[in-house]
Amino acid sequence: MSNIATDSAADNRCARTARNSKINPEPLRIKHENDLLRVVITRDNRTKGNFVDNTVIVLSGDSSCFTAFLPNGEVIRQLSEFATRRYASRVSRLIEFRNTYLEQPYFCSTLEQDCKAHTFETRIRIPPAHWPRCVQEAVEVKLVEYLPNGTTVLKSQEELTKVAICPHGLRFYITFPLLIAERASPPSGFTYLWQSQVFFMDQVPERWKSAASLVECLHTERQFQLRLQKAESTAEALDGPAAYDSSLRSSELLNELTSTLPASTQLPTALERSAAHTVSWDPLQKNSWWASCADTMYPKEVEVLLDWTPSALLRVIVGVSPATVEAEALLLDSSVVLRSSQQGTYVHHFTTHVDAGVITKVKRVFANEGVPARAYGQQAALQAVTQRMKLLRRAAEDFRDTTCQAPSIDNSHAKGGNGGALSVQLKPARSHPDGSPIQQWSNVVMEESCVDGTGVLTAYADGRVKGIFGDRTRVEMDQQRERARVVLPYGEVREIRVDAPIGVESYVAVLQQFASWAFSSATERMSHIQATDFTQASVAAHVDATQRFLLKCQANDPLTCASLSSSFDPRFRQDSIICHNLMDTMLPDGHSEIPSQLLNSQKGGEGNDSSFATFHVMTNCSGRVDTHATVENMLLQNKLMMTRLSSL
Repeated sequence: MSNIATDSAADNRCARTARNSKINPEPLRIKHENDLLRVVITRDNRTKGNFVDNTVIVLSGDSSCFTAFLPNGEVIRQLSEFATRRYASRVSRLIEFRNTYLEQPYFCSTLEQDCKAHTFETRIRIPPAHWPRCVQEAVEVKLVEYLPNGTTVLKSQEELTKVAICPHGLRFYITFPLLIAERASPPSGFTYLWQSQVFFMDQVPERWKSAASLVECLHTERQFQLRLQKAESTAEALDGPAAYDSSLRSSELLNELTSTLPASTQLPTALERSAAHTVSWDPLQKNSWWASCADTMYPKEVEVLLDWTPSALLRVIVGVSPATVEAEALLLDSSVVLRSSQQGTYVHHFTTHVDAGVITKVKRVFANEGVPARAYGQQAALQAVTQRMKLLRRAAEDFRDTTCQAPSIDNSHAKGGNGGALSVQLKPARSHPDGSPIQQWSNVVMEESCVDGTGVLTAYADGRVKGIFGDRTRVEMDQQRERARVVLPYGEVREIRVDAPIGVESYVAVLQQFASWAFSSATERMSHIQATDFTQASVAAHVDATQRFLLKCQANDPLTCASLSSSFDPRFRQDSIICHNLMDTMLPDGHSEIPSQLLNSQKGGEGNDSSFATFHVMTNCSGRVDTHATVENMLLQNKLMMTRLSSL
C-alpha cells in the first residue's frame, strides 16, 4: 500500500493511473488457468470451480464462504476471509472471476496479496462517474478513443472510469475504481482497487446502461464515418441497404437519442462480511452436482448463468417465451461467437475482420450436426464447443420445464368453444428475464386456421395468438391482446402496442379478427353468422333459384333459355346467366365460399339481381346457346356450391 497523499496529489494520481490503465478488449483470462478446468456461475450467484487435481470449490451466493470437496471425499467449509493457505490462492481466483462477470463485487483479505499491485489510497472519496450528454460532446472533449483492433473506448469526465465495446458489439468492458476499505480514524483515507468487469450487451446492469448506450452510439457512428470515407476515397457508393441501415445513424440523430441519458453513474463498492453477518452454509451433498468433478454436467435445481472453460465462455439466451432458450459461446482465442437458433437446430458462426478501422462482420450458418471440427484457421474445436452448447441449452430447458406451474381455471378471460367462458389464468413462476410482455404458459392449441395466401393462424389455451404469414412475417400477441412481438422477414424484431401497430397494421388486423373468432363461444359464433348478409335463408333461396333455372334448361328449349337470359341485366344477357354472388361472403373458417376461378365478380343492377354474379353460358359455333353444355356446366357449379354450403 502506498502512503496517503494530499488531496490534490491524490486527485492527480487517480487521474494519472486512469490514463495509464488499459481496457482489455479481449476476454479476460484467469491467472494460472492451466490449473483451473472449469468455472460455472449459476443464476443465484453461486460459483463452482473444477481444478486439475479433481478438487471442487463452491463459493456461496455472496462469496463470503466456500465449500471444498477434496479428491479423497473430505468436505471442508471455511469463511473466504479466513481461508487457509491451502485454499487461499484458488478461492482468490474464483472470487476474481466472479467479480468480473457479476455486477456486485466481493472483496476480503484473501484477495489483498494478489490485488496489491492494483490498489491505491486517497484522502477523498472518488465521486460518481459523469458521462458526456451526447456523441458530439464526447468527441469534442476528447473522451473517446478508437483502438486499431476496432474497439471503442469511452472515458468518464473525471477520467477515472473507462468503458469499451468490442468490435463485434456483443461485449461491454468496464474499468473503474472499486472502494474496498475506508478508514474513519485520523488521518482518514479510502482504499480503492482497479476493478475490470465484462458483460454481454443484452445483459448490461442498470447502473451501466447509460454508458453502454453512449459507447455503442459512438462505435456505430465511427463505423458509419469510416465506411463513408472509404467509399468516397475509392469513388464507390455505399452498399445499398447498408447506407440506410437503421444501425448506422448520423450524429444528429445519435445526439438526440442520447441527450436524455443519465449524466452520472454511482460506482459500486465491494461487498464485505460484517461482524453481524450470519453465514448461511449451502446444504451441498457429496453425491450432488456441486461435488462432482465431471465437466459436462449441469445442475437440475438451479439455472446456469455462465460456463467457462479455457477454450470458450458459454451462456444461456432466453427468447420471447421463457421455455424457448438458446445457447451462445464466445471462443476465447479469437473474436468468434457461436449462437444456436431454432431450439438448437442451427448454429450461427459470427466473426469480424478489421481493415483500416472498418469492421466487416461475417456470418455463417451450420446445421447443428454439420459443424466442422475446425473452420477458417481457428484453433478451437468447434464441434466440442457446439456439443457443450447443446448440453447447456437442454439443461436450461429442463430447468424451466420443472419450474413451470400448473394453470388455474376461472371464467373471466379467454373464452372456449363449449358455450361457456373458459379462462386460463396462470401465475408465473418467475418474471421474464428480458422484460418481454409475452409469457408462454400453455402450448395447447384451441384453434388453428391455415388460410391460402395469408398464412397459419394459431390460438392457444393461455390466450396467446400467433400468426406465421406467407411473407415469413411472424406476429405473436399476448394473453390480453394488448402487446405484440413482430419478427419481420429480414430479421428485425419489434414490440408494439396492438392499438397502435405502426407499419404492421394489416398483420395485426388479421390476428385480431382471428382472435375474436377463436375465443368466442358457440352461441357467439352462431350469432355472428346470423348477423352477416349471408344467412341460412339467403342460401336456401339461392339454391332454390338455381334448381328452378336448371329445370328450365333441362327442357332442351333454346327459346326458354334465351328468354331467361334476356330478363336479366343487358350487360350479361348475351354471354352469361345470373346467379347469387357468393364471392364476398366469407365462412367463419376464413375461406372463400366459391373459388374465384369459378365465379365472376361482376354485379348486376337493382332489385333481386343486385347481388348476382355471372356464370358463362356455353354457346355453339353458330352463336346459339348450347343448352346441354350449359346445363352440364351449371350442374357442376351447383354441385360445387352445394358442397361448400353443406359445411355451414
